[in-house]
This record gives sequence, structure tokens and C-alpha cells, in this order.
Amino acid sequence: MDEDREKLLDASSETSSLEATDNIPTLRDRSKSVASIRIYKIFGCFLVFLLCLSNLFWYFQLPTVGRHSDEVTDPAYFGKPEKVLTSFDHDWNGLGDVEVDGVKYADDRWKHTYPKYGGSVALSYDYAAKYGLPLGDTTGDNSSEMHYLVAGYHQMHCLQVVRETIYQLNGTSTNTDPILWDHVLHCIEAVRQAVSCFMDPTLINLSVIWPGIPNGQRHVCRNKDALFAWTEEHAHPLPPIPGGPIH
Repeated sequence: MDEDREKLLDASSETSSLEATDNIPTLRDRSKSVASIRIYKIFGCFLVFLLCLSNLFWYFQLPTVGRHSDEVTDPAYFGKPEKVLTSFDHDWNGLGDVEVDGVKYADDRWKHTYPKYGGSVALSYDYAAKYGLPLGDTTGDNSSEMHYLVAGYHQMHCLQVVRETIYQLNGTSTNTDPILWDHVLHCIEAVRQAVSCFMDPTLINLSVIWPGIPNGQRHVCRNKDALFAWTEEHAHPLPPIPGGPIH
């Protein structure tokens, strides 16, 4: 009787042990679970990486001028170097044709100022998109190109308008057209904005000897020769503007 009871207890104990063992995850099961978690983590990291990569690609496809930054640069489309050192003269010698009342500013200072068509150019849609340019009117002879005007030549034109107006007022001009005062005022404002925009930070060394500012001091200037050559290369006439001046 005692032997039968012991056998029954041993069998019951073994059965309970087997059932408990079946409920405990095996090492293989745990390994599979860890591997699955790792796969999900790797897949999630890969998706985040793709998202970041796509955002970076989108960002660098945007035009530079459209990005918000504390530092901006000049458009480098017209050639290198963008800036050069240029000597300035500040005295009054040689500025007039004759040193008398009614003097006219020497015309030779204005020779070769403008490229072909006065700074008007035609650029393709792809070129405009590359440099983030606003859309312009299409040219009459090519629907894939748009009109643009290099701002510096418009500003120089405006300074010449003011110059010519002075000559009309002091009687040294051969121009008999009536003075368009709204155009003159527009030009004065255009020059003021340009000077304010490109405010020259050069520190001029003063002298007690006339004219007070020595000649020859060099200033950092835009490379006007490179800009001139680029404008000539892309030159295109502006369409006529009914009822008003071209610029």
C-alpha cells in the first residue's frame, strides 16, 4: 500500500513538473522574440532615415534665396571672382570739359558703360528656377525664355537721367525733349536705394590737404567686367513700353 502511494505521488509530481516546464518559454522562443523586436527596431530606424533623407533632398532642391538664413550671398551666375579691388579718385580734376560756368561733366567717363541692349537679357525657365528668380514676361521670339534687366545697369541709367536733366537745366544739353519729372524722381529714388543697398564700408583716410580725400584708395567692388561679359552673352532687347521710357 505504501509503495503504491509513493508511486502515485511520484507520478503526480512528474506530471506537475512537465506542465510547469511547458509553461516556461524556452531559450529558443526567447531568441525568436528578441530577433523579432530587433527586426522591428531596424525597420523603424530605416524608415526614419528615409524620411530624413527625403527632407534633406527636398531642402537642397529649394532655391538658395528661398531659405531662411542669417547670412545671404550674392548670386554667382555672372562669373568669378565676384569681387575685385578698385582704386577711387576723389578730386575734381578732369571731370569737366571746360572749367567754366555751365560746365558739362566729361562724357568720356560714361563711355562703354552699358552692354548691348543696356543690360536687358533673356533667360530660360530652367535658368530662372536654378537661381530662384521670379518669373518674367516671355520674349516675343522665344516662348521658353523670359525678359530680365540687370539692376545695376538700370541704376546707372537712372544716374545718367539725372545727369542729363542737370545739363538741360543749365543749358549745356542738346536734348530738347521736355523733362519728365516723375521719371527723374523715380531715378533719384532708384539711385538712393542702390547706394543704401550697397553701402560701401570702406574707411576713407582723410587729409587736411585739398580735396581732403586722397586718390588711389582701393574699395571692394563687384566684378563689373565679369558682369558686363555675362550680360553681353545673354543680351536681348526689351519690348517697347507704350507711353513711357524703356527703364
